[in-house]
Amino acid sequence: MQLPELRGILSKRTEARRRYHGQIFKGKAMTSEVLEKDQNLSEVLFKPTRKTKETSFVANSAPEDPSVTENYWYRHCHLPYAGWLGLNLIEVKSALSRIAASPNRRTRPHALDTVYEYGPGNWVYEFSMLGVRYSEMGEKAAQEENREEAFKNFRLAELYFLAASYPYMVNDDLAQQSLCQHYRYYRRAAQFASGDFEEIRFKVKEAEAIAFIHTPDKNAVCPYVMIFSNYQNLCTEYLRYYNDYLRPLGIAMVALDLPGVGLSGKVKFSPHLGKVHEAALDFILNHVLYLDHHNMGILAQRMGCIAALQLMISMGSHVRAACMVSPLVDEFLMSKALAKAPPMMRDVIANRMNGDSSLWDNLIPLLQAYSVKKQGILSGFSSDIQMQVMGAKADFFCSKADMKLTAGVSRKSEIVEVTGDSGTDIFEKVMHNSVAFFKKNLL
Repeated sequence: MQLPELRGILSKRTEARRRYHGQIFKGKAMTSEVLEKDQNLSEVLFKPTRKTKETSFVANSAPEDPSVTENYWYRHCHLPYAGWLGLNLIEVKSALSRIAASPNRRTRPHALDTVYEYGPGNWVYEFSMLGVRYSEMGEKAAQEENREEAFKNFRLAELYFLAASYPYMVNDDLAQQSLCQHYRYYRRAAQFASGDFEEIRFKVKEAEAIAFIHTPDKNAVCPYVMIFSNYQNLCTEYLRYYNDYLRPLGIAMVALDLPGVGLSGKVKFSPHLGKVHEAALDFILNHVLYLDHHNMGILAQRMGCIAALQLMISMGSHVRAACMVSPLVDEFLMSKALAKAPPMMRDVIANRMNGDSSLWDNLIPLLQAYSVKKQGILSGFSSDIQMQVMGAKADFFCSKADMKLTAGVSRKSEIVEVTGDSGTDIFEKVMHNSVAFFKKNLL
């Protein structure tokens, strides 16, 4: 083999490495069309060989039940919610079709989204490729100084990378790489969004956590809502909530995650779920002058309500209004009811606890330590914080007892049972109710 020919081969291999897993480099765009048409060299020459577990096995060592004979989705595919976030549902359905039709090996034969190798049909691959496409379109629009198109495309890129990383398991290496890309393009989108954006980093004991602050105007002091998301979604999913509802009212948003996930991934998961938010609030009080320190709202969901209650007890003087949605704070944690939850939900909880959901009985005593009643923190505590507690009858995780327990921390609380003809209808009512609540109590 001649030296020039050898150099040519090495050059192609180097380019293949650089383009692995959807990274953006100069040269030909790595889109799904190119991959299908040209069989990109990164698959032919340097196809990643997985040495890590596929997502459904990260926190569940049990193989698929032999009695299962019908195909199913391991991940929850909530298309209406994906559409609300801003994803293109035609593209999402096409990706799901490619995943379902893939002939490649699955770790759980009947679970459609468990294709093992990174490539066509693999969940992370399919949604990452969509993320790559829109990230390139975003960069092109940015170069052309088209701010509206840049925001639109970077926004889609970060959402597709977010979908690729779902359900955000710790130690799910491929998904974690996509999650890094999600944050990369979330920051890029924020540069072209209306209003101002700031990223703050703060210490939570020995670890560092991050929060994203969106505000209509840094030159004005604004009331703000702090997000307490749960372990099925990340705080970055609230960007549309801010853009469509809070920003037009002149209300800022502080987005951050619970310990052990997302922006708080370096913080240890423990019964003190509120420690990240408490540290963030302390940082804001000392360093962020454009947020109204006496006009803070809380938006919490499910296990995020545990963290919210802990913050209200420790730093409640800074909280004016708290909206708690479907609080999961005691009853489900103290019983075996969660054992009946969908496998992915159990796996997510087990993953945060560094456990194995196939040994669920071993996790129940550990999970009980997260109950606010068992922690005893509500005994004798009462406040005058304006509070709205919302739940729906159809919600498996929404216990009337937990709603009542949560509402009991304030003398100015109301319980709202949301009804609707569909889950989408209920979701929209929760959005509008929460905004009306913040408008009334923060402005």
